[in-house]
Amino acid sequence: MDEGSQHLSGGVYTTLRTFEHERALRLEDHFDRLEHSAELQGKHVVIPRYSLRSGLCEVLDYFPESDVRLRIHCAFVENGEIRVYILAEKFTPYPESLYENGVAVKSIDYQRENPIAKATNFIDQTSELRKTKPASIHEYILVAKDGTLLEGMTSNIFIVKEGKIWTAEKGVLPGITRQIVLEVIAAAGFETILSGYPRNEVNFAEEAFITSASRGVLPVTKFDNQNVGEGIPGMITRQIRSDYLLWLKKELRPI
Repeated sequence: MDEGSQHLSGGVYTTLRTFEHERALRLEDHFDRLEHSAELQGKHVVIPRYSLRSGLCEVLDYFPESDVRLRIHCAFVENGEIRVYILAEKFTPYPESLYENGVAVKSIDYQRENPIAKATNFIDQTSELRKTKPASIHEYILVAKDGTLLEGMTSNIFIVKEGKIWTAEKGVLPGITRQIVLEVIAAAGFETILSGYPRNEVNFAEEAFITSASRGVLPVTKFDNQNVGEGIPGMITRQIRSDYLLWLKKELRPI
């Protein structure tokens, strides 16, 4: 879908996945984010929600036996016109082994130009970087100028230390899955520190995980070639993931 987006005029976008073929999480929030991201780019966009829902349902018919990964791309074209495109591909879940064993991530000194807006130029700017990512690295973690962790290139990151859970609030894209996970964390009674965790102290962290629409809650067990904690998914991460999956069953809605 990234390649498809690069053939369209620049603008704003949102990406989501379906569950049980035609159910989704907080679709209205995705529409709101499109409008807000466009506003931050100086464009006034009113998403035709009923028509767009109908279009999404029509696209799902092309994938009758699978869940679907969807991207809604609002392209800013000439004369102030805004065109809405739906890109889709079969959704392939991450292997359960990744959740059992965790993944490796690598930090890079990089930041979004306008982190609050989900602008398509971020896809263009990072396309070469994504292509050169080693197969052994699951995700790049962006680091702020002050040395604190911001977010993943396509995810948000959470660090667990002394039972408290750190995640950056400023300088990051406010992911919809991130917000859901914050609610799950609060319901579980864990304290959240809304601040970027220092990169040079990751070796003192006990657990880490990343979140996104496609991944849900995915444990991180290696950071910059060093084990996080004991090098296995921790108890808090496993609880958050379990609670998140239970939350899904209650909150999914038909598109």
